[in-house]
Amino acid sequence: MEPLEPGDPRQIGPYRLQARLGAGGMGQVFLGFSAAGRPVAVKVVHPQLAADPAFRTRFGREVAAARAVSGAYTAPLAAAGPDDHPPWLATMFVAGPSLAEAVSAAGPLPEVPAWRLAAGLAEALAEIHARGLVHRDLKPANVLLALDGPRVIDFGISRALEATVMTATGQVVGTPAFMSPEQVFGRQIGPASDVFSLGGLITFASTGASPFGEGPAPSLLYRVVHAEPALDAVPGGLRDLAAACLAKDPATRPALAKVMETIAAGAPPSPASVTSFWPRSVADLIRAHHARLDAQLAGRATPPAAPPATQDGDAGPAPATASAQAPPGEPGTVLPGRPAGSPRAAGRLVPGLTRRRVLAGLAGAAAATGLAAAGWELSQPGAPSPGVELWSTDAGGIALTDPVAAGGVVYYNASPEPNALVGPLYALNASDGTRLWSFGVDGGTGIAPVVAGNVVYYSGARVYALDAASGRKIWSSAVNGGATSRVAVADGAVYVAGGFGGPTVLIALRVSDGKRTWVSHINDPSGVTDPVVADGVISVCGMATGVMYGIRPADGKHLWTVPIGMDLFTASATARGVIYVGAGPNENQIWAVRASDGTHLWTATLAASSFSGPTVADGLIFAGTTSDITGDKDMLYAVRASDGKPAWAAPVSDGGVDNGPVVAGGVVYVGHSSLHAIRAANGASIWATPVGGGPGTAPAVAGGVVYYGGADDRFHAVTV
Repeated sequence: MEPLEPGDPRQIGPYRLQARLGAGGMGQVFLGFSAAGRPVAVKVVHPQLAADPAFRTRFGREVAAARAVSGAYTAPLAAAGPDDHPPWLATMFVAGPSLAEAVSAAGPLPEVPAWRLAAGLAEALAEIHARGLVHRDLKPANVLLALDGPRVIDFGISRALEATVMTATGQVVGTPAFMSPEQVFGRQIGPASDVFSLGGLITFASTGASPFGEGPAPSLLYRVVHAEPALDAVPGGLRDLAAACLAKDPATRPALAKVMETIAAGAPPSPASVTSFWPRSVADLIRAHHARLDAQLAGRATPPAAPPATQDGDAGPAPATASAQAPPGEPGTVLPGRPAGSPRAAGRLVPGLTRRRVLAGLAGAAAATGLAAAGWELSQPGAPSPGVELWSTDAGGIALTDPVAAGGVVYYNASPEPNALVGPLYALNASDGTRLWSFGVDGGTGIAPVVAGNVVYYSGARVYALDAASGRKIWSSAVNGGATSRVAVADGAVYVAGGFGGPTVLIALRVSDGKRTWVSHINDPSGVTDPVVADGVISVCGMATGVMYGIRPADGKHLWTVPIGMDLFTASATARGVIYVGAGPNENQIWAVRASDGTHLWTATLAASSFSGPTVADGLIFAGTTSDITGDKDMLYAVRASDGKPAWAAPVSDGGVDNGPVVAGGVVYVGHSSLHAIRAANGASIWATPVGGGPGTAPAVAGGVVYYGGADDRFHAVTV
């Protein structure tokens, strides 16, 4: 908890604000009080999200739904202003540590209170699901411990943020160690996903660790999907319950009603008194937490945390005195209840978790397949320094195509022959670079793969659909003259351009079996750019004629054409129904065209030619130039997506931008001789690293790691 800053509001709705509790991707969280003195956690939405009409609409719907949730083990909404400026909501303030803090400080729960916790969590989920909501981010930081039982927070609102994040970035919202497999794959999420997370919480509460261990997000997500959970230390019947909840297939997990029946049958007798829900050690932590909050509000020094009791029986009266201890979970301290030098003695599982980190919650999120920090969860301290190599591995030759990171796996093509332009597709374990499988048919390809759900689409002489986990061929389909573009996957169809040595065509294939549904002819002898789909229209650009086409997905009919220029085009990018393409007589223009009808919206001219990009993110278009080709300045440019006006230009030393830009978490990653990380908002340099002699491919970013094929014929993973 921190004092209010000069620019902070002092009043939101009916609540007087007293202190800051935390901040995250969705906004700021404050401690507020009603006129009667009731404490609440007030969440105020970030201005940039508040300016998005679609987000405000979703936010309002979710607030309305969440108002109905008021179970005994939830922290319900007290009030909200979804139509205010800025939007806000207030939840009942729970003056207790999170489950993460409690386990870090006092160790795993004994079997009896672990059963009670499981029962409370199941009751909370039943209340949430009964209102048509799915929590989506059930984790130790979203379970707060009050003296009379647990409280589940941050339910119901996550869908508003999730839709915004996924629309903008294609990312998946959740926390890796407690996500369900269907969340990892970006599939439909239902109540069974929360049951999976419940199994993870039972394991964590009983053992002090998640069922899939620790480590980088890609490694965790791979284990969530493919590995069996570690349940040996979970006691008795709780182990069977956790195992059932953690089934990979949501259809085989028990329904929540069955979970509650199992708990009712296996749980121990009720507590001996109405004030003894928790063992003495946890009750003492809760009371010490109350004392610290009160002291901070009063402006006094934080009193020490009380040590846990030596016996884990039901809690008795609060002790009159407490020996001096550091607050639980602070880095570098020996936690009470654990010997110095033990694996958890410094709180490694949840390093540095404090009240303001875990209370600030609506939809904590981490990235996979590009998981990104979003929602209210704050990043953890103690992460590796940026720009540090985690691993490198033999790439199998020269990395030919930009990699794709999805579901804990990195996919790319490489050529084993020095001068070849084609090669097999490789799949690497994102956590350590271990090769999982390779696939090469008809000499391979030099065209980058595309991952959609649990399928990898691989275009070469034919288009292949491969199982992402094993590389097994699902189907293949012939392409006139061979494929000349990456595929685009949308609305049950796969679109790909073809026509080596013949007429240029765009082909539509059924995603289920690869059967061709139509062929559309393009009048351009040099082929077209990779197809993109925006606002129900497929778009490609002729490489020789300089004509941009809008094509109807249903039958391949040409809807509109836009003459742009006669030179080569860069890949296209789309956002909010607009297509952005690099083109022009000197290859230094970016054009914006409305997808629905082909209206030319604006043209931006860069100060240098021969650029990579464009890439669109956060309301900006990014493109880079390199002096190696043109003699121009080595620069990264950003122009506004709304009107093409310049936003900033940043010099990129050591050869400029050959690869990228790729944007993740508000950072632009580009490469030439070195890999550069540049602040997306203003062009400020964050770091640069020459690992691997510089990227030979564009980077891929997922789970706090940058992946790229290096100029040294190795594949690299570098921390962000």
